[in-house]
Amino acid sequence: MGDKTKTVKVLELVQDWKLWPRHEAGKLDSTNVSKLREILRSGRAFSTRIIVDAVSLRIIDGFHRSRALLDVYGKEAETEVVLREYADDIEMRIEAAHCANTGSLQLTPKDMVHFALGMRRDHVPWPRIAEALDMDVERCRTLVEGRSIRTRDGQRIATSNAATVLVQHLNETGAPADAEQEHFVRTANGSPPMMHARMLLSALRAYGSIEYDEKTVAVLKELAQAIAEIVAKVKV
Repeated sequence: MGDKTKTVKVLELVQDWKLWPRHEAGKLDSTNVSKLREILRSGRAFSTRIIVDAVSLRIIDGFHRSRALLDVYGKEAETEVVLREYADDIEMRIEAAHCANTGSLQLTPKDMVHFALGMRRDHVPWPRIAEALDMDVERCRTLVEGRSIRTRDGQRIATSNAATVLVQHLNETGAPADAEQEHFVRTANGSPPMMHARMLLSALRAYGSIEYDEKTVAVLKELAQAIAEIVAKVKV
């Protein structure tokens, strides 16, 4: 059966974050939403329709567009959607990932790994995962291995580029991440740690750029101790 279209109120559409293929559930890209709002305010329409599950009206592709429509037109906003039928939630998640990865805001490597790990936990075969991400199976598996760590409870979680060295270390030792390593992976952004170190060093040298209150000094003392311990261990 082919696709059907229907005009619905945007408020009727369901944002089910379990279908969201990106690693940060519940978080839309503000820059993308802003661009979409400008499209609407200029009198133009989106180039593609929102895709939804025909039965539940859960959004498969169009989380950002639905947000922009509500922002610009309010709770009375309407839009024409594509209605598709799916066998189960797995099929919905696979298509959501495929649509996201071929759209204007493609999945990041961390998003891809997060999606793949979720699929594997639900026993989805590697070929189906790789197809959704538009890559061959070997490349998909290599990406997941090189951009994820095993936690103390046995689960694997996706990492950003900032954790590349840590991932290599843990893969070599075969050990799971300890509490501090796991915390780092879950909270680090995509910037390499040395970039932050250089920025801090620059700020410290630029006297007056940091307010040295009690809390700041306490953190700097802790940092100084950690640096001293590491320098004592590392032989270059």
